[in-house]
Amino acid sequence: MHQSIFKKRAIFRFRLPALIFIGAFFLSLGMVVLSFSRAVSIDVPSASPRWTEDNGIGISVPACASSSGSATCVAGDTVPRVAISWDGVSGSEQDCHFVGVGGGVDINFFLESGWTGDPQTSTNRVYSISGSYGCPGSFVWDSSAPVKPQANTEYHWQVSPLNNNTIGNVIGHRSFKTPATCISAPTVSPFCDANGVSKATISWASNGETSGYGVDVDTDTNWNNGYWNKSVGWTTPNTTAPDGFSAYAGYVGPISFTGGASYRTRVYYVSRGAFSQVQTFTAQTCAAPLPDLIATNPFVPAGIVAGQSVGFAASFWNSGPGSAGASNAKFTIDTTNIGTPAVAAFAPFGGPQNISSSNWMATAGTHTLTACADTFSAVTESNEANNCVSTTFTVAAAPVVVNGACSATHYNCSAGTTGATAEYATYWQWWCNGSNGGSNAQCTEMKPIPTLVISPPSVSLTVGNTSQLVAFYDPDGPSGVQAEQNVTFSANWSSSNAFIASVNNAAQKGLVTANAVGPAVVTATYSGLSKTANVTVTALALPDLSPTLGALPAMTAGSGATFTGTIWNQVAPAAGASTARFRIDSVSIGTPPVGALAGFSSQGVTSNSWTATAGSHTLELCADYLNAVAESDETDNCTTTTFTVTAAANPIADAGPAHGTTVGVSHVHSGASATDANANLASYSWAFVTPCPSTCPALSGASGAISGGSATIPGPIYTPNVAGNYTLRLTVLDTGGLSGTANVVETAGTGNSAPIAEASISLDGTTFSQNITVLRGVPVTIWLAANRDVTGDGLFSRDPDGWTTPLVGVSAGGVCRWNGDLVQGSFVAQAGFTVTNPSSAGSGVGKCAEKVNALAKTFNDAPGNYSYEVLRITDATGAQSPASSVSVTVQELPDLKAMSIAFSGVLEVGQTIFFDGTVKNIGTGAAGASSGRFRVDVGNSGSFTDPEDVTSTKAVSALGQNIAATVTSSGWTGVLGSHRVEFCADSANIITESDETNNCMAPLTFTVNPQTTHLECISNTCQAVSGAGFDACGPVGATCNVSLCGNGVVDSGEECDGTNLSGQTCTGLGFGGGGVLSCNASCRFNITRCETDWIEPQP
Repeated sequence: MHQSIFKKRAIFRFRLPALIFIGAFFLSLGMVVLSFSRAVSIDVPSASPRWTEDNGIGISVPACASSSGSATCVAGDTVPRVAISWDGVSGSEQDCHFVGVGGGVDINFFLESGWTGDPQTSTNRVYSISGSYGCPGSFVWDSSAPVKPQANTEYHWQVSPLNNNTIGNVIGHRSFKTPATCISAPTVSPFCDANGVSKATISWASNGETSGYGVDVDTDTNWNNGYWNKSVGWTTPNTTAPDGFSAYAGYVGPISFTGGASYRTRVYYVSRGAFSQVQTFTAQTCAAPLPDLIATNPFVPAGIVAGQSVGFAASFWNSGPGSAGASNAKFTIDTTNIGTPAVAAFAPFGGPQNISSSNWMATAGTHTLTACADTFSAVTESNEANNCVSTTFTVAAAPVVVNGACSATHYNCSAGTTGATAEYATYWQWWCNGSNGGSNAQCTEMKPIPTLVISPPSVSLTVGNTSQLVAFYDPDGPSGVQAEQNVTFSANWSSSNAFIASVNNAAQKGLVTANAVGPAVVTATYSGLSKTANVTVTALALPDLSPTLGALPAMTAGSGATFTGTIWNQVAPAAGASTARFRIDSVSIGTPPVGALAGFSSQGVTSNSWTATAGSHTLELCADYLNAVAESDETDNCTTTTFTVTAAANPIADAGPAHGTTVGVSHVHSGASATDANANLASYSWAFVTPCPSTCPALSGASGAISGGSATIPGPIYTPNVAGNYTLRLTVLDTGGLSGTANVVETAGTGNSAPIAEASISLDGTTFSQNITVLRGVPVTIWLAANRDVTGDGLFSRDPDGWTTPLVGVSAGGVCRWNGDLVQGSFVAQAGFTVTNPSSAGSGVGKCAEKVNALAKTFNDAPGNYSYEVLRITDATGAQSPASSVSVTVQELPDLKAMSIAFSGVLEVGQTIFFDGTVKNIGTGAAGASSGRFRVDVGNSGSFTDPEDVTSTKAVSALGQNIAATVTSSGWTGVLGSHRVEFCADSANIITESDETNNCMAPLTFTVNPQTTHLECISNTCQAVSGAGFDACGPVGATCNVSLCGNGVVDSGEECDGTNLSGQTCTGLGFGGGGVLSCNASCRFNITRCETDWIEPQP
């Protein structure tokens, strides 16, 4: 660090006149001068002090004192703000005291361009000011000064005492630079995007700020709602910046706004926090997006000849952002309508749907095929003028023979000028020799036209995928006799747009690679012929997050409630982690996190607790409310529901019915209940309403807790002490302290009541009822009970005076009498089933039903329902109950018999053979659901358990008396030779039958013969062809269409197409050994490599 340029001076003492002179000198320089009321002595050190300076770029000198400077922007001000400060070193002679009394200083700012390192020799001083700023001290230079600091400018600054001793080391002093022009208010351009979502572009003038910019968007004045913020260090204009930021860091999406709502936005420097002025804007209200239906890729079969019946096809798309409902396409040849097939609904930007026309009888000449979308204008579109696409094609004349006819066996071919050997001849000539009966006529015939075909003719790919195209050359056309040739690796391949879809013309010719979104045309050239295939490349699919709300909880004003929902990924592509949000009436009640979601998966979410308020409310759940996940549909992220919270209502008490009571007998009141519309029941209590006939008796069980919206209230227990009316009052409370009351009046008498018997019966000792069902003649075990509620009134056998009441109760000398032998007719008690002094109505030792447990019975009665009086109860006074009855329903047994077995299918090698078995219920009772079993003795060994033998089990429905059912086995692929098949009814033995020996019928022997014929599609008709082979169609005579075979799509009448097997496998076709399933040239399954184990096909 350089030493100060100021020299050592003696100590001067100025008098007032000298100070006045110096002040006048400084005034002449435009400076503010301090005035003193007395002479001041200033001690000047022998050398200038050295200072530490920090100008914001890390420059410093050894510290014996310090200074600093900074330059920033102030919100709303386009002029930089410069702040400097200085200090001394405490306790040192080189301290602030040398500035002098009053602390006057001189402040100077210099331009970098004129700075020499010495303030006395430097030029371009732009601003100076003197005053009582003290030491330590500070100064701010901003837009209020007469000379304002300039943006994007380098400055030096210097502070010195008014005696010209410099504060700050100016030797080697470096500059600081003000920021570029401070931020002005951003410009906002609201707009509606192509999907009808309200968005906005936020832009501002870039001023070269090196720290980058940030943007705030919010709805409140304090920037507290956190609607959106982005703080990223963009420093230069960038048309491909992340998250949609475009020119000069202007923002376009992905946030969407509420149409018609007001928002505020501002821009700031990322590192220094300076904010622009606030700009307000109103988001646009956007109309729903419209679809746009188009037709592309019109398909014309190759080599059409006059007289052929041919069909055409085209691809239909929705190129618009709105959904489209179902519509109709239209195909015309010239002006002739050849079909208006239906087109299914489209999702936004959906397609393609490949649609075919009706067939057209070809006529020679040039024609125009036109395919149009939405021919009946069923769909409102953004562009109604682009629905159609056309292409022209030529139909060759049918081959003809002119100038007479020649015998098929008596002619010689001659080349002539354009004869049979000419490569590009249009017709052949020949002459009949006239030998063996032939004539000498000259004949001509059209030369068959060679064709070139690409398979498939069109392909759709997503970016990054590939597809193999194959080229076929037919030297004499489809009607000729020469075989079609695969020339894929001999042809030359090219693409109309390799940027979108490139095609390999080297090692793997015909392999198409999808590179970018769009259409392209691939061309194959061979032997002077060219053929094209259309390639459509679409973008990789995106996820689609959508929420559903769970069931709403019960709520009343003041209660707490939480809400649930589910976030779904509705499509196959996976979605990353995101955040959901619950809101009630636009107020957030929770932002639960949502983890990454695989395709077609979901995650439950729960809100924070909300304190309910009375009135109508709107609950909203939004998926990905922070827009962290890019989706295929950003419009279905939120769902809402409205609900109403009712004000708290009083609970309702029901004291139940009045019961007769007996003096001196303990009484349990029953039948009371309570309800609460708010589902907040809390407690109940019972009390007598005074006066009672005498002193009110004691109540036990008079209070307890309840909950929910309804409750059964246990009655209190009391013993009337005198005859008369007793009024009971029930009081119920809810959690909010609201109450409800109800009274019931019960009358106490002095008489005795007879017991009440309620009997029940069971087949397992657990489940009791008033009736059981048994099979005739089948032994069973029964239980009888007296303490089961089988009428639903909550009661069972009882004594109204109290079962254990002394002197009168059943246990005090009464008896339970049972008809344990189930004698029909009037009640007959058996001594072996009588229990005296039973302690209760239960089934244990000493109780009413002690002797009627696990009784062995066999019912041989004719089918029907029989009633038995089984129980009568007598109390200690001899009062006797009426007899209580149970009933037994007797049913006959079924008998399932295997009646017959038949074959379906051709009994030939390789054919799929099915067996039909018939089961009949020949018994007198109904049979439940069962199963039928087919077994094939493949080796005809006499056993059905050899390793090669197979089994197929099928369900059989319930069968009534004399009802039969037929079931069909799984398909079995025929194996050459003689075999046996067996069919059995009730193979799992789950039906109890009157005859268990007739379930299986005798095995049937059959022979599988060699294959003699197979089916092929000839001239669009399924025909039988001699010889072994695989069926390409069926049945015989059926219309078949192979024109689309080879397009990779399983069309009507096809089992497969190329590598598209419709998800089927050898195992799925019934071949248990697995193997390799493929597709033949007729779009039928090739099963020659499937293993022949027979198992039941998988669903």
